[in-house]
Amino acid sequence: MQFLTSEQCGLWAAQHGFPFSGPPDRESLEAEGYRSTEFEIPTDAGRRVALARLLWEAGARNRPESLLWIMEWSVWPSGEHLPLALALRSAFGGNRTLREAPGHLFRSDEDDAGLSFLVVSLLFLWDACLLSASGDLAVVLSHDEYGSAFARTPDVWLPLEKRLAAFRGPAE
Repeated sequence: MQFLTSEQCGLWAAQHGFPFSGPPDRESLEAEGYRSTEFEIPTDAGRRVALARLLWEAGARNRPESLLWIMEWSVWPSGEHLPLALALRSAFGGNRTLREAPGHLFRSDEDDAGLSFLVVSLLFLWDACLLSASGDLAVVLSHDEYGSAFARTPDVWLPLEKRLAAFRGPAE
């Protein structure tokens, strides 16, 4: 696992075919032909973990690399425990702050670590983006308790849309 600066995250995204070099935005993805599907981030912690697993499997599991880019945190400080996140980063050799290195680059043999960081991001309602190395999938999470999945091809988008159906609407 490697921790990246925002600039390094932007370079990684551009090198992997994403149409942005800064924080991901809906307009640039849709202009490049990505199709999107929206979903709600559940209030129940167990369902958030299930959502994290679904998103990790769709965008990162067994991929050569995956990038989890944390773009904003502590919007809802009462809903997070920052020492937990910092301890997790420290356990993987992260000695810089989230501001200094908001990117988390995972290799194919680091699925458990990547999923753990994604779970923390969802539990704490951080603004984050999960990008696949193939450039075919981007998942954007919002502190406003919703997310958007963007896929370039139907073979990626259709199965993901079907699986995300369980996270649409008030199915708590």
